[in-house]
Amino acid sequence: MKIQMMLLPLLGMVWGSMTQVNAEACPCVDKETLTINLVYHQSDLIVDQVVGPHLQNSEVIALVKDSLVDHDAKIKELNGISINAGIPLKPTDLSQGFVDRAKQALPALSTLSGSALESAYLNFRADELQRLVTAFDTYFIPEVTTPTMKAWVPLERARLWKEYSDTRALIQKLSNPLFTN
Repeated sequence: MKIQMMLLPLLGMVWGSMTQVNAEACPCVDKETLTINLVYHQSDLIVDQVVGPHLQNSEVIALVKDSLVDHDAKIKELNGISINAGIPLKPTDLSQGFVDRAKQALPALSTLSGSALESAYLNFRADELQRLVTAFDTYFIPEVTTPTMKAWVPLERARLWKEYSDTRALIQKLSNPLFTN
């Protein structure tokens, strides 16, 4: 996973690009909601790009391929919302946490292979999705104020919950000793 060494600086750039905040009068929670989601997708995109080529299980490979497409689409969507709705990005500790955990996960994942890599990757993915869904439930849904974000947040939360549930189901399936791929 030598690619990881090239991608670690990119995670720093992901965070660094978020620090230029427009001074527009927009509720902080809407700015933070966009930023946290954008950074989540950027960080996990990098993890997926690094881990993907080293996976062996066809279901995990398919999940990563779908995830790569999804992350790319969500990054474009979130940037579009920021530009079109005039909601600037605002970094937070939570968005920084997604970057930090991805930076920590890459070296650990690079030492693994086979089912150990797949299990560690899926658990990392499930944990990150659970963190994001929790943020939706406790912070984003009750707090966003702009019409754009009020419309986007519940739909995105439902989509993320399905991803989380599908990831947990795959973890359960792969942990079954009777499963073979």
